[in-house]
Amino acid sequence: MRDTFMIQLPAGAATQLAGLQNEIRRLDGVADSSSTMRSIDPISALGWVQLASTTIAAAGGAVAVVQKIIDTIRGRGIRGATLKFDGIELSVDSASVGDIERLVDALRRPAVRS
Repeated sequence: MRDTFMIQLPAGAATQLAGLQNEIRRLDGVADSSSTMRSIDPISALGWVQLASTTIAAAGGAVAVVQKIIDTIRGRGIRGATLKFDGIELSVDSASVGDIERLVDALRRPAVRS
């Protein structure tokens, strides 16, 4: 799916994943959000967020929704989280609008078929 990116939470925040996913799922522009029920390593956790197709298509809409997701993560006091998609990693702690635009541009690019 080209409308889905991953959220990786660091050690100490992995227990907050389910509550965070529930909060993100309620944001306008988010189609779904859940956990993969696995972790990258024994202490971090990985979840995913699917943006609504209308959000991806709207000029600036996806950037605003990703910013809301970042604000939600920051609002919970989670440090060291990253958003990941197609080789792009965005640190939630220091994400700029330009970083968010780069992630959204990657989401909008057509999938490469082999």
